[in-house]
Amino acid sequence: MKVGLLAVESGPYAGSSFRLQDLTVFEVGRAPGCHVRLRDARIPASLFRLCRSGECYTLYAISERAPVRVNGHPVEKVILPPGARIDVGPLVLRFDLVDREAVAYAQAATTAPRPDDPGAVASDEELVVLTGAERGTGFPIERGRIISIGRAPGQDIQIDDSKVSRAHCRLHAEPDGLTIADLGSTNGTVVNGRRVIQTKLEPGDCIRLGLTVLEYRAG
Repeated sequence: MKVGLLAVESGPYAGSSFRLQDLTVFEVGRAPGCHVRLRDARIPASLFRLCRSGECYTLYAISERAPVRVNGHPVEKVILPPGARIDVGPLVLRFDLVDREAVAYAQAATTAPRPDDPGAVASDEELVVLTGAERGTGFPIERGRIISIGRAPGQDIQIDDSKVSRAHCRLHAEPDGLTIADLGSTNGTVVNGRRVIQTKLEPGDCIRLGLTVLEYRAG
């Protein structure tokens, strides 16, 4: 029997491949619990779901933030043909059916490593949205990175809030601490009720950007 192979052709995790075997349902996204977990702040918590029946894999689009296109066509549900190109968010993926023995090199679809970043250090820190359109979403923080936050596509953390500036603020995730810096935003960056230009963050701090409130959590 052939098994599904999901390969990332461009975007975060380019070059990674994932075996879709042993299970009947595979969740793809950034959130904990995803079988293909792509832990990058540019990727929505949930991208799509794959349901397997034998050698048949059906894709279900589940993210309003990241519409799915298969072979150039927008889809909500589709049976994936071998060789299908999947465009979603910042990713281009390729689905194929291959012999089980031929994909021993690929990762099992349980979790994904972080993208190569020689300065990045894995951590258990995140920004969690408390209020706003993306309430409940968590954005992982990697030490050794500068993380851009704003409304515009291409920001590391994109906030769907009309009161948030396109390039609103920036996180400096240094090994010795986390600093947030406003980028001249229209409505300002507010930490624990105080408008700031730049300040260090401590776990439990609340950040208001426009109408959106996020909490910095660690551990």
